[in-house]
Amino acid sequence: MKRPLIIVFAAVCAIWLALLPLLVGLYLRGAVPEWTANWPEAEAAQFQSGWFHSRLNWSSADGIDLALRARHVPPLRLGLLRVEGTISSPVTPEPARIRSHIGLAGGWNLHSRVTQIRDPGSLALDAGEVSFNLARPAGQPLTLNLQAERIGQGRVPDAVPLGPMRLLARQHQDDDGARHLGIDLELLSEALGAAALTVSIGPAEAEALAELIDGLVQWAGSEPDSLTQRLALLSVVGAWQQLAAGGLIIRVERLALGENTRITASWTAQRPQPRIEGSGRTGELADWYAALATLAGQAPDQAELTIEALLLTLADNGWIRLDGEHFEFTGPIAAGGSAQPPLR
Repeated sequence: MKRPLIIVFAAVCAIWLALLPLLVGLYLRGAVPEWTANWPEAEAAQFQSGWFHSRLNWSSADGIDLALRARHVPPLRLGLLRVEGTISSPVTPEPARIRSHIGLAGGWNLHSRVTQIRDPGSLALDAGEVSFNLARPAGQPLTLNLQAERIGQGRVPDAVPLGPMRLLARQHQDDDGARHLGIDLELLSEALGAAALTVSIGPAEAEALAELIDGLVQWAGSEPDSLTQRLALLSVVGAWQQLAAGGLIIRVERLALGENTRITASWTAQRPQPRIEGSGRTGELADWYAALATLAGQAPDQAELTIEALLLTLADNGWIRLDGEHFEFTGPIAAGGSAQPPLR
């Protein structure tokens, strides 16, 4: 009785340790060239598929270099693949380290860590000790976890330093195939205190959402007032109408700035205006807006003028009530003199 069990066990071990890695390698031999064919044109690409290991080295003309090594069916952690390597780019002075794992049930995760990210372009953003984790456990929502110890603006010496920052995003599909997105953002500043944002978006039909994103990308990359930009805008409007018809709702469940400013909002896409509640101090709102606008390349003095003009415009249109250094959202005043109903 023991001998047949030993034979069966030995056969299973042989399949696990020898045959299954070979099958994974054969699959990668056909799949990897198809994946890389959809990437930007490469200056150099080399893929080597072995029995137990595979390697991919890929370089593009814009300075991206990818070097990956995959272990087929790693014995120390059950799964189909364990991938490790580095990626270098013009925005990373040092290569970013990459780790990934694909489980037997189809779940996967991708983790990357880099010492510094520096934008050499006009924004000159600078982030330090950045970690990125994208994961989808089998049968679970897709989750993104992004963290940075510090975020700054290299071309504005007196910009308010920010960090640490943590972003958590979750995306899943409901039983009807519509997508739902949840975002939690936490940001600290020694000068300004803590800020937090919680947003939920959905339901969004997948094809309409993809059309909206494609239209926005095309619009952003088009020449101003060109035919391409106008066509992209028509695509965006059409996709937005589809999303609105599908019941899209955008909720700001929490917006906290400093110790005193708290705002919530809800916008049903089929309605022309959002509903907003909350109050706070104009100084906190202005300081946080200036800090974030500086990251986007706006001069601090210009950011201050922008937020002052925005507050006055909101007050003139009945959205907020100003009382010295304090503001409170009241909702837009209708023609009959009544404000919007409060959020529930």
